[in-house]
Amino acid sequence: MLLVVSGPSSVGKSKVIKELLKIKKQYSFVVSHTTRKQRLDEIDGVDYIFIDEREFEYRLTNGYFVQYKEGPLGRYGTSVLQLEKAKNGKQIPVLDVDPDGYSKLRGKYDNVLGIFLLPPSREILWERLASRGEARGIYSLDDAKIRFKYSCNCADFAICYDYILVNRDAYETAKQINSIVEVSCLKNDREHFYKDWLEDKFNI
Repeated sequence: MLLVVSGPSSVGKSKVIKELLKIKKQYSFVVSHTTRKQRLDEIDGVDYIFIDEREFEYRLTNGYFVQYKEGPLGRYGTSVLQLEKAKNGKQIPVLDVDPDGYSKLRGKYDNVLGIFLLPPSREILWERLASRGEARGIYSLDDAKIRFKYSCNCADFAICYDYILVNRDAYETAKQINSIVEVSCLKNDREHFYKDWLEDKFNI
């Protein structure tokens, strides 16, 4: 299973994913590569892997990314190696990608679980964006307006996901996601369990 968590900017995806990783060691966050400028509150290798355009192009050309996106602030890519490392370690890869990335992953993998996070309201989303400041990539009111419009457009794709959750509290949302994953795993295993039962030749 690949677990994709998407949502508009400032909805709290990073906090939710961090809480999810605390709930179970079964989850492995796949850190995206990006060419955009590193923000003051971000850690290289933890939030993103920051590389320049030349390195990104080299990796893209050599098939390093399973999917990539051209964004307004830079390019983003998901590493094939990180996905395979998580899967080989019997972990569930967790990805923070936008709807375009989610669509591409669903076209390449059979078992992709998509969860879209929404803020409690548009007003709260605006308040969060407007208060982010330069440390979070908002340098002016116009920046906040552009990001707000982009976030609202992103939310139009929420209905394409398997589940939509309103993120009011990061820990509670993470618990909801974990419950969804557990149920999904049981559902995915049903054919395997039934096959084992049919192949069991014990009789009296």
